[in-house]
Amino acid sequence: MAYDEGLAHLWREDLEDVRGMAEKKIFGGLCFMARGHMLCGVMREGGMARVGKTHMDAACAMPGVSPLAFTGRAMGGAGRT
Repeated sequence: MAYDEGLAHLWREDLEDVRGMAEKKIFGGLCFMARGHMLCGVMREGGMARVGKTHMDAACAMPGVSPLAFTGRAMGGAGRT
């Protein structure tokens, strides 16, 4: 399994009423997109979400959340669990 199916199922349920929501398999994971823009995703290691730069400090203060850094450089406004 390339990503956490249980987490993907939970996010599908939470996002089912979002207008323009789509799923796309990408980089061995699953990306949830709203109107063509990445909102969140599921990877083997857990989940990731775009929270925006203004909410990043609050998101990272939550247990288990850290900045998303695929290339070793943190992606502004995105965190991982």
